[in-house]
Amino acid sequence: MWKVLCILLLALSSPALATGKMGVDPCKLFSGKDGVRRDILTLYFQHRYGATYRDLNAEERANFLKRTGQQDSGIVAVRVFKSRVREERAVISIYLFENYLNGEPFVQLYCVERINGSLAMFLSPETLEGLISKDGSGQ
Repeated sequence: MWKVLCILLLALSSPALATGKMGVDPCKLFSGKDGVRRDILTLYFQHRYGATYRDLNAEERANFLKRTGQQDSGIVAVRVFKSRVREERAVISIYLFENYLNGEPFVQLYCVERINGSLAMFLSPETLEGLISKDGSGQ
């Protein structure tokens, strides 16, 4: 009941949400950050460049974040894109925006964290391997 009431109040208080037309990115709307949703950027890379992707595992992510100075950030995932169009890999860092209602997750958005103003880092396969490998070789 409370969830329905909150959704109704939120929709009525925002013309954009009430009409279903949003002129602003949901990550920015809900988190206050100038972000882009992970899934939207993923679809862009897949459609525009025919890219495939994989998310780094926990160890690779920890190594990458440490070596890029993001170890104390709120990054929860790192996604790597590979395309036939470019040899370089596009790498994005992802944070999770959560909002709770009565102790339960209400809004969960995976958003792309900008690094030095850019949505993605473009790295050679060798540089990327050096950043994610356990021993850091290849850097």
